[in-house]
Amino acid sequence: RGEEPPGVLQRLPWYPGGRAWSCTVPRKEFRNIPALLPFHKFLVEQNDLGTLNRQEAVSMIPVLLLAVPPAARVLDMCASPGSKTAQILDAVVAGAGPGERVSGKGMVVANDVDFKRCGTLCHQMRRFGATSLVVTNHQAQNFPRCIEFDRVLCDVPCSGDGTLRKSPDMWPKWNPQNGMGLHFLQFLIAQRGVRLLRPGGKLVYSTCSLNPIENEAVVAELLRTFPDLTVADVSAKLPDLKRRPGWANWRVIKTAERNAPFEWYASRDEWDNEPAELRERRKKVVRSMFPPGDDEPEIRKALSRAVRIVPQDQDTGGFFVCLFEKREAPDGAAPTGDTEGPRNVPDEATGSKPEDPAATTAATPDEIPPGEPVGPAAKKKKPVPDSEAYVRLRDLSPEALGTISSFYGIDRSVLADTLLARPRTAEQPPPPEQTGEHRLG
Repeated sequence: RGEEPPGVLQRLPWYPGGRAWSCTVPRKEFRNIPALLPFHKFLVEQNDLGTLNRQEAVSMIPVLLLAVPPAARVLDMCASPGSKTAQILDAVVAGAGPGERVSGKGMVVANDVDFKRCGTLCHQMRRFGATSLVVTNHQAQNFPRCIEFDRVLCDVPCSGDGTLRKSPDMWPKWNPQNGMGLHFLQFLIAQRGVRLLRPGGKLVYSTCSLNPIENEAVVAELLRTFPDLTVADVSAKLPDLKRRPGWANWRVIKTAERNAPFEWYASRDEWDNEPAELRERRKKVVRSMFPPGDDEPEIRKALSRAVRIVPQDQDTGGFFVCLFEKREAPDGAAPTGDTEGPRNVPDEATGSKPEDPAATTAATPDEIPPGEPVGPAAKKKKPVPDSEAYVRLRDLSPEALGTISSFYGIDRSVLADTLLARPRTAEQPPPPEQTGEHRLG
């Protein structure tokens, strides 16, 4: 109604069109203030209808910088719980009329490695009634290449140290080594995203961490690996957002026992010249963690175009975002995505063996508490789908399978062999028809 409850809501100055608001009342206290109970009820109702979405303010930045055009094909590689996926869906169907919303021109593929989190993702997306959404359960670093995407979002698993303000219990568990066990996995997910991106497309790499090992080090290694990849200048986007440039210099810690005094490498040359026996004891440290040298001026310059969001600058969480653009391949040359190449990072680039278990172990901040081991020691068994709750698409009628294949533009054999569907039951009635300009799908 145009009324702003004093001291409760603040419009985010950097969000386009002024369509985002921040609530100043802590979440735990919201229900204990009688005057705010009607407002709380309104938020819950509208959230359930899909007319508004609640998420941390800073986590909206990656999708805004990705600039998803209507009717685009978009891949969200680590999608759960789905707040960024909802943003993407809203952009994909933006400006489309009722007939265009079911034309199949635009599509969002939301993937997550954890089966239970995929269930949460389906539940969250169901309220939007979106027909342009596919949810997949797969390791992001090994995601199959069925189609090329116009946009790819790599909001990768991270140590989450940028959330220390809202999660003060993380402070006693924090350790600079927390992100080192995730560095290899983060690169593998991002490099797979690049291969799935069409020439001329855009990819965002983001984390809720401020650790350069998880951020700038991954960006630098991507630029070394893919000559057709560039870091876009986003300084003119979201002009009211206070940001800091990416780093070109940082230190790498020598791995040690927990609570032992920290020791740092003076340079990458020190790591290069270490005896093999000593390096074997420091398995977590790989060459790609070090900052680019003076012989890589273009990479050092590109890192400054990345975006660092620091909590004290604008009362937000900490975040890192980098927007990549994939150049068109020169005449006669194969685009990056057309050549699978090595699935793992080359030994000489990272110091890791191709059979490194970290390359096949995906983890999320929700699954691994900060300060706990990551990699093989933290690997969890993948839940097995309930055979009674899902059916393979090949078990559907030929007519139904043909309709799905035609709508999404995916080969029928791929659908039949790889995808599952949850049949609707009496306990799961279809969502009520939604009308109005906020409807998705």
